[in-house]
Amino acid sequence: MGCTGSARVAPLGSGTDGGSTQWFPCACGDNPRRHYAHFVEQGGHSSVAQRVGSFYDRARTRRYIERPEERSLSMEDLVDIRGVIERGCSEEAWTADGKDTSRRLGPDEVNLYHVNYHHICPATVPAGVKLSGLTKRRYVYGQTVVQMDKSAQPEIRAAGFVQATTTGSSIKVVVTKGRFVSVEKGIARPVLVDGTDAGEPAQVSYRNAVSYKELVSPVPLKPQFFCSHWWGEPQLHFIKCCEEHAMLRKLSGDKASYWVCAYANRQHDLGAEIATDPADTSFRRAMDIACGVLLILDGAAKPFQRIWCCYELHTTVLQADKLMDIVTFHNGCPHLLSDGELPDENSWQQRRREMKFPIHLLTEGLRCRLEHGQATWKMDRVRILNSMAGRTMQLDDHSILEMLETHRHKYDRANDAMHARFAIAAWPQALKRGLVENFDEAKSGSLNLSRILASHQERKVVKLDFRNFEEMTDAAAKTLAAGLPTGVEDLELILGACPISDTGLRALAMKFGTGIKKLHLYLAACGSIGDEGILALARRLPQEMHTLNLVCSRCTRLTDESIEALAKKLPGGLEDLSLDFSHCTGITGAGLQTLSLHVPASLKRLCLQFKDCRSISTHDTKTFARRLPKGVHAFEGNLRGSGVGRSFSSLAELQAWADDTAPQEPR
Repeated sequence: MGCTGSARVAPLGSGTDGGSTQWFPCACGDNPRRHYAHFVEQGGHSSVAQRVGSFYDRARTRRYIERPEERSLSMEDLVDIRGVIERGCSEEAWTADGKDTSRRLGPDEVNLYHVNYHHICPATVPAGVKLSGLTKRRYVYGQTVVQMDKSAQPEIRAAGFVQATTTGSSIKVVVTKGRFVSVEKGIARPVLVDGTDAGEPAQVSYRNAVSYKELVSPVPLKPQFFCSHWWGEPQLHFIKCCEEHAMLRKLSGDKASYWVCAYANRQHDLGAEIATDPADTSFRRAMDIACGVLLILDGAAKPFQRIWCCYELHTTVLQADKLMDIVTFHNGCPHLLSDGELPDENSWQQRRREMKFPIHLLTEGLRCRLEHGQATWKMDRVRILNSMAGRTMQLDDHSILEMLETHRHKYDRANDAMHARFAIAAWPQALKRGLVENFDEAKSGSLNLSRILASHQERKVVKLDFRNFEEMTDAAAKTLAAGLPTGVEDLELILGACPISDTGLRALAMKFGTGIKKLHLYLAACGSIGDEGILALARRLPQEMHTLNLVCSRCTRLTDESIEALAKKLPGGLEDLSLDFSHCTGITGAGLQTLSLHVPASLKRLCLQFKDCRSISTHDTKTFARRLPKGVHAFEGNLRGSGVGRSFSSLAELQAWADDTAPQEPR
């Protein structure tokens, strides 16, 4: 038996119901299938009724996910949203921004505001809402209910229909669009029932409200990545960016999980999810347990202008162990800046991929100051600014708005970290275009990548790949050297086949900080580098370093003098040493003998590449093997093309070969 009462449900606005999948029993006790069947009879969209059944059946075994930080969406969930959007536009005639207009949206136009308005909010309040404090009168089942929002311009904030005939000042409403809200000082939000003003609700109550995540899955899912983004970006672009990210990072199953605020928070109970202190919100808790943050930039880099996004970036860049990947949709496809190399990708492949990232977005990232972000609600900005400034006991103090310059130093640490991240990402493009010292040509001299990177003295990792860049000259190397932060502990510079000479290498070595623990310097095929450059490098090797990887293959000007200089300056605590002097014909057995006399006792792993160094003999190599410190437990070596004529894949293999015939002392 269907619901009783005056059946006058009609399409709302332009006929959109917004995907309101109300699958819980209504207050009157009737199956919501019947409400929607009647809704269709009166002109509503049939696609709603088709979805109600599946959600209603699922609801009988649904469980709440109490921890909002565990309400991540799987990649499958995100892909399903694409279908929701396409159906909403084609079958339900979604309109723009909730305004009372006949302009229909196309799928590529739909942003998260639209999805939230037409689908999330209606679908996640299964038992409807109760509006209290309206004009006392008789309300009849099926009457249309619309709440206007006149804060900016006349706009439909929410819509639905009366759920049960009643007389009084309260009504129960089945929601078909948006979210009903209670009266707020200074903002006119009247409720119209069948076009007649019924006043403003003093209270909006609900029961069994859920998040979108809980709607589609009862299984808690911790986030692998937290999504920081602007709601105004087209959702189809957003989904494609997440798909590309998961594919490149090779995330699958539960690892391909993304926390998105609109889908994770219960939109009808935001007060419970968003606490006064930003550090206690669902956002922060999700960021804390995620492996990293995925910053999704639209074409105008809007996240840099939104205070919540700025807070998320502020939190991320100050955590050294937190990844921050950056992705955007540009020229029809996603482009990713990854925090480090991706699985099955080397630094050259990473650089090639990232060279396609839009340069204007890099400029915005370099210019952004996190404290300048704006908010829809002023108090959000006040609390976030106080939180970022460390004023946790003064979160509601509005004076922070007048003190931004006074407190500038409190925001500088995070700003410097973020700017350094973008400077490293931008450097290869900038070098190709001649923009390293003037990255923003529109404002000459205002963005110098060298100064920006050097300003972040706390940065621990710098990795840059310039292999085959003819622009990496001695002058460019000096500019790069000037930008190296003094606090770097892990430095990787790939300069293979660049026209850098001893002068450029010396400039770089002079800027090596004493705190470097890991150094990877790739100089393969740098034909202008000779013994003088390696000697300058050896003199500046940090004594606290535990890992050295030096590649000088095909640097044909090098001789035993380079090996001797390096050997005598190896740090006493070195644990991992890799030297590649393949095809350096000026290096002989004498150089290898000298190296054997200076290998640090602390060494645990050794890799030597002396391929085609023809003057290295079997005697030289066996002597070297016998002199290795006892602490060395891993060895790899390639001496093909030398007097040895073979390679070694393990220490045991080297020792067995060396012990086969004891080396004879030369006469």
